[in-house]
Amino acid sequence: LSAAFQRLARPIGQGAAVPGQAYRVHPCRVDGALAFYALVPEGQAAVVGPYLDALLPLITSRLAKETRMYTQHLRTMLTSQLANLENLASESASIIHTLGYSTGAWRAALLCSVPNIQARDEGLQPSQLQADVLASCVEACAACQGDDIFGLLSNNQFLIFKAVPTGSFLSNADYLNAFLEELCGRLLAHFSQPVTFSVGSAYDSCTQLNMSYQ
Repeated sequence: LSAAFQRLARPIGQGAAVPGQAYRVHPCRVDGALAFYALVPEGQAAVVGPYLDALLPLITSRLAKETRMYTQHLRTMLTSQLANLENLASESASIIHTLGYSTGAWRAALLCSVPNIQARDEGLQPSQLQADVLASCVEACAACQGDDIFGLLSNNQFLIFKAVPTGSFLSNADYLNAFLEELCGRLLAHFSQPVTFSVGSAYDSCTQLNMSYQ
């Protein structure tokens, strides 16, 4: 920072006036943390400051929602690609890198089927709910990990490539049973139909996950 800006920055934490200018520096915070400073006209500071304070949470909330939707879109695309490709395509590798997934984690395919999905939430179409419900239910489970890859395959099926401790089906049984029991309970709170799961073998390479799905 320049020396001039540093001299100006010292008093502005409390919303000080800009020396020699008809402006006031307003500290803008998001969730209590300082995000940036805004210059507001001295005569309008009492109005503009509170307006900015009220507007910022709305903007950040919208950005967070859009970021979540974009992540969901990438994750769903990746899930479908890994289920059907024998070789890791460049697009898949790019998504894995973007979302921070490990390519060598042990994962087992969990295919969930919900016949004739109907949302219990009135006023919302099943297609609008499925992606959000899946993401929120999986992420809320105690065993959810950052290397879990999941997404919708069709209107009544979704696939989870669940990160597991080992490559042994028997060794993973208790871990997966606990995860599926909790996940089923969460899903049934939203969907009116019973859910069923098919479980595949574990593989430690993204290029082999299509065999777990099959």
